[in-house]
Amino acid sequence: MTELIYYKDPYVKTFEARVVKVLPEESAIVLDRTAFYPESGGQPYDTGRIVWEGGEAKVVNVQFKGDEVYHYLEGALPPEGSIIKGEIDWDRRYKLMRSHTLAHLLMAAVNEKFREKVPVVGSGLGLEESRMDFKAKIKKDDLKEIDDIIRKWVEEGREVKIHLFEDPEEAKKLLDSYGIQGGELTEEHLQKRPIRIIEIVGVNADPCGGTHLKNTKEVGEFKLVKRESKGKGVTRIRFKVL
Repeated sequence: MTELIYYKDPYVKTFEARVVKVLPEESAIVLDRTAFYPESGGQPYDTGRIVWEGGEAKVVNVQFKGDEVYHYLEGALPPEGSIIKGEIDWDRRYKLMRSHTLAHLLMAAVNEKFREKVPVVGSGLGLEESRMDFKAKIKKDDLKEIDDIIRKWVEEGREVKIHLFEDPEEAKKLLDSYGIQGGELTEEHLQKRPIRIIEIVGVNADPCGGTHLKNTKEVGEFKLVKRESKGKGVTRIRFKVL
C-alpha cells in the first residue's frame, strides 16, 4: 500500500520516499509514500520529477493500481530499495487545486440557487477549462446569480478543512449537519479507511479524495464560461480559473 501524503497535506511540494517496486516493462515504479496525485475522481494526475543518487527522471503519468500508486517515468528507472526525492510540478498542481475547490463551490452554489440538493451526474477538471454536469435545467440567466454566490464565498475567505474519519457514523454526522449541502457516502467511500471529507466551512461538506486549497480566497479570479443543455434534463456548466 502506498501512503498518500497529499491526503493529509496537499501543499507538500517535495518529499522523500523509498522505491518498493520497479516495473521496467511499464517504465514505472511504486514508492512506499507519495505526494503525486494519481488520476481519479475527475482530477488529472500530477507531473514532476524524481531524483536519486546517480540519476533523475520525469514523472509523466500517475495512476492507482489497487492500493498502490504507479509512477510512470520518462528516462532511467531508479533501483529497487533506493531513496528518491520527488518534486511536484507545483504550478500545474496548484491550478488544479484552485479548480477543484471552485468545483465544490459551484456545486454548493447550484444547490443554494435551487434550494435543494441538485445531483451531479458528471465532472472533469482541466488545466484550461473544467466542467460539471447537473441534473437540472439551468438557464443562461441563472449563471449570474450562481456566479455571485460563488464570488461571495471566495471573498469571505472560507476555511477549507480536511477530515479523516475511521468511523463512518462520524463522517455521516458531519455530512448530515450541512443538510442539502452535505454529500452522501457511497459504498465505495464506505470501503475505504480513512473516509476523507472536504469541508468548506459554512458552505458544504463532501466526500472527496482530491487536492484542495486551505482557503476559498486562494481560488482567485475565475469565470463561469457557459452553460450547455445535454438533454434529458442535464445542464453542463463550463468554468475555469484565471
